[in-house]
Amino acid sequence: MKRKNTMAMVLATMMLLPASALAISPTDFSDFPNNWSAQAMTRAVQDGLLSGANGKINPNGQLTRAEMAAIISRAFGASAVASLEGYIDVPQDAWYYQDMAKAVQMGVFQGADGKLLPSNRITREEAFAVLARAFDLEDGSASTLQAFSDGSAVSLWAQGAVAALVENGYISGADGRLNPKAGITRAEFAQVMCNLVGLYVSTPETVTQAVDGNLVVREAGVTLQGLTIDGDLILADGIGAGGVMLDGVTIHGKLVVRGGADAVQMTGCTIADGITLTNPNAVTHIVAQDSQTGVLEVRSGLTLEGDISEIEITQTAAVTVRRGTVEQMTVREAAEDSTIMVAENAEISQITIDADGVRVDGKGTVKTVQANADEIAVTTPNTEVTAAIGTHGITAGGQDVQGGQMGKINANGTDAKVTDIEIEEEETPKGSKPSSGGNRRPSGGSSSDDDQPDTSPEEPDGDGSGSGDGDKPELACTAQCIDLNYAQYIVIELEQGTTLSDYTIQIDGMTVDAVLRAVDDHGRIVKWELENGWDLDSVHTVAITRIIDGTMQTIDIPVS
Repeated sequence: MKRKNTMAMVLATMMLLPASALAISPTDFSDFPNNWSAQAMTRAVQDGLLSGANGKINPNGQLTRAEMAAIISRAFGASAVASLEGYIDVPQDAWYYQDMAKAVQMGVFQGADGKLLPSNRITREEAFAVLARAFDLEDGSASTLQAFSDGSAVSLWAQGAVAALVENGYISGADGRLNPKAGITRAEFAQVMCNLVGLYVSTPETVTQAVDGNLVVREAGVTLQGLTIDGDLILADGIGAGGVMLDGVTIHGKLVVRGGADAVQMTGCTIADGITLTNPNAVTHIVAQDSQTGVLEVRSGLTLEGDISEIEITQTAAVTVRRGTVEQMTVREAAEDSTIMVAENAEISQITIDADGVRVDGKGTVKTVQANADEIAVTTPNTEVTAAIGTHGITAGGQDVQGGQMGKINANGTDAKVTDIEIEEEETPKGSKPSSGGNRRPSGGSSSDDDQPDTSPEEPDGDGSGSGDGDKPELACTAQCIDLNYAQYIVIELEQGTTLSDYTIQIDGMTVDAVLRAVDDHGRIVKWELENGWDLDSVHTVAITRIIDGTMQTIDIPVS
């Protein structure tokens, strides 16, 4: 029995060796498929994702969690490993130990109750969740799963990931079913990977050909020049401490940065759906010149050189702006204890902070800081720091700034003049901090233009009567209902020059600002989808409150 188990481990290891390591091809396997999976299996062998043993590729064999970890870490060229001391079921002498450690470090395997269950068969919904994390897919709508007869069988924790793969066309089920609890075969998984990746770049080279689908770069020293990517660009873990260069690249999807400590250099690039920085291994150096990048979402350490219009820090991170200009930086609630260093040759026009414990330092220019959370310290010279009502522990140049006050820091960053802010509306009750808006991202990627509601400005069906306080000022926001038959939305257009982070929003008495999705690039037009539809005879009430001064507007909008 012991010999049999040893042989099984050897065979499993051989089945997962990179194709390039053994110089194999599909013709080397006596059981290579000649059916729907032939093309995908061929690519999986050529791309180094699958290998075989004893002249067989075993297309119908079901993947274990350990095998899945090996394949996904190889697909991204990962080499960094996490400590597995907290897991009790991964022996250090197991063939899959390093692969599991890589998958955990990547953040795609998480485990539960101190176990990673490496020998268990991986279910389809588990595999799809791993892929959604690796490719940074935005959660899809649970209503998408209703198109499948077993859509309700998808576990709650996996619904967003499975829906994302469906909405992007990466999976389509079979015979109207998703079979979420079933295993997944090597051939089936090869097909999903083929759907996800149009091209891998695995050697230092210059690529100029257009790419249909997602492009994965898993080696440092690559230059992408003058090409169009009809999907996402993933700068994968294999880039590591090296760098890549993007010259005149057009990305119709988004840029996902998982590696590139030396530098991700962008010149003359256009990125439709923004950038996500989620490098689990090191601080990433991004250099942007003459590029339209959209929103840069930061989840890990960043050093920036160049001009970026908008940055959102959504997880705790250390961010250094070495040179260039950032128009708007927002620190979301989940990014507590983040640090922002602004060097002498850098400028940030406005920083909105919704997270506790954030520091803003440096000799560069920060024009204004809106502090909507507690224990925030700012020392950049000549910066105006405004503390939202109900906040505490705010300092500007070392001076305390109470909620409802503004501190103007001196030219040395060592003192500040503190003044009260005139409040024209009723103040938020003392000690109650305004909602910070949560962790949001612009919508995109999974939705086509046809999925977006018409958000052209027009008067709401209601009377837009505002707060009804007579002479008190009202907000200049509008709201309307949009019915697309298959989905219904309430769309809100905020005041010019503001974004969702400036407000708290309730719909029918329920606070929804944390789950609203941006429609435009700047987050001024937002939407809220009703999962169960709505009563066509009902009237919905939208209550919008501006955080800085408590000004409120109420809009009643009938559906019909």
